[in-house]
Amino acid sequence: MNLGPLVLTALPFVVSPGASFTITVGAALAGDRRAGIRVWAGTALGILIIAAVFGASGFGTLIAGNRTTMTIWGLVGGAALIAFGLMALMRALRNWDQSLGDSTPAARLVGLSFVAVITNVKALSLYVVVVPALRGTGLSGLTLFLVFAMTHIALMLVWLLLVTLTVSAFPSLGRSSRARGVLLVAAAVVLILLGGATAVTAVL
Repeated sequence: MNLGPLVLTALPFVVSPGASFTITVGAALAGDRRAGIRVWAGTALGILIIAAVFGASGFGTLIAGNRTTMTIWGLVGGAALIAFGLMALMRALRNWDQSLGDSTPAARLVGLSFVAVITNVKALSLYVVVVPALRGTGLSGLTLFLVFAMTHIALMLVWLLLVTLTVSAFPSLGRSSRARGVLLVAAAVVLILLGGATAVTAVL
């Protein structure tokens, strides 16, 4: 088994800014030092379900080959990201000049991360289009999907932990209401833009 192609394929998807990254940054700025673990848990669950379903059934082919299904899936994902972004934006503006409040509940972070990944057109495309075409791994079928998913999940864990540690290494960001407010607003706006881009991509 050759893991090289799996790592090289998953890495760009892991480190490119997306919903998991933005949710982690927002939660870490709000004072949650376990944000990376919590967001990773929801993301990992979503990845495993996508890999298992797409690898063991024809569901992936159905979504990829049916324009209407792909459009609906993308619109749902886009709407979910926009809704979370708007909630985060309102919270950031409401607490702009206030001291650091309570962080997002762990269960909510896990749930939001899960929804974000299973409705993400980029993640779906990865497992529908890219994974089945991987060569040089010595794997095929469901085994290929599951091993790729585990590689993807492991890389995501390292990445989100690094993001959390990096944000937490600058406590001044959390103490300064202005700096924290700007970054939280920026994170919320990125989520809204990601949701919009997801919906537009699905339609187009």
